[in-house]
Amino acid sequence: MQHALRAAGVGCWDLDLATGSLWRSPEYDRIWGTTRTDATMPLNALFAGIIPEDREAVTQAFELASSQGVIAVEKRIQRVDDNSIRWIRLTGQGYYHAEKLAGIAGVVADVTPEHLACEKLRHTEKMESLGYMAREVAHDFNNLLMVIGASLEMLSDQIEGDRANRLVSAMNNGVERGVALTQNLMDFSRPAGAEIKVVNIDRLIASAWLDLIRIAGDTVVVTITPGPLAWCYCADPDQLTKAMTNLAENAREAMPDGGHLVVSTTARHVDGAGAASFGVRTGDYVGISFSDNGIGIARDLIARVFEPLFSTKQDKKGRGFGLSQVYAAASSSGGFVTIESQPEQGATVVIYLPLASSPASH
Repeated sequence: MQHALRAAGVGCWDLDLATGSLWRSPEYDRIWGTTRTDATMPLNALFAGIIPEDREAVTQAFELASSQGVIAVEKRIQRVDDNSIRWIRLTGQGYYHAEKLAGIAGVVADVTPEHLACEKLRHTEKMESLGYMAREVAHDFNNLLMVIGASLEMLSDQIEGDRANRLVSAMNNGVERGVALTQNLMDFSRPAGAEIKVVNIDRLIASAWLDLIRIAGDTVVVTITPGPLAWCYCADPDQLTKAMTNLAENAREAMPDGGHLVVSTTARHVDGAGAASFGVRTGDYVGISFSDNGIGIARDLIARVFEPLFSTKQDKKGRGFGLSQVYAAASSSGGFVTIESQPEQGATVVIYLPLASSPASH
């Protein structure tokens, strides 16, 4: 049985309620990323491995289990060896001696891929709903802007005086901003199924090089590190270029006192677990990485940054469309986006697109 559990990646544990001593199997330690020095440890050592946000819930679950004899929790741990955050499912059943609850024995499994796949599915469904809503709003809003714009054009031919002309000009500027906002909504809600093209990533980055430097500003040093000649599948090269300029703008705003932005290409193989997590096909992908040393993003906000109209900027100057457009550009091409960031430690955003072997691959 131990061999079968180890092959399945499942660890075993046994809690002695009288002593508070927890026995665990070697696979348990592998899941936690701990170095095994003794087969037993105090229960508090288990609690210490749970991330602070989930620790109280796990503690309460064990307290309840000590009287009811049943526990089932799915929470996050921080591995000791690499500090990575993993989702675990811990279940147990009580056993009795002389009709008294003596201990709880159970299993623990790393369910991070399963959890990420569910989160990805929920996120995809949410983004599809938001995309549909954005498309409908953009269509109706654009019709209103056309009426207002046409009316202002006719009005400008009939009015006289500098003050009146300035007012009409200001209203026209408002219409133009509304048109830009509508275009952002349309970019985000661009339906899937567009014709897929094969593009050269490094050439695309090179063509956007001057724009990236201009957008980053004088106080940000931009380093572009191209990788090997790489072709990828892309639904809309123009939207991909816009995604890169959005990332450059985000990096500049994350470094108000200046900093360093590194743009590079990378390769990644996505296996079955990764494909389930990201909602894409297995295979090889080309990544366009934007890495800065700015203010970073809080961990609890990362899951929301792709939502339209959501902004991490405290001054609310951002319209909240930059990263949602990046997400849409990657998704429409069968790719995905990853973000790694911590507050005050910068951020790395990578757009991954399916690798193509040559221009004739499609």
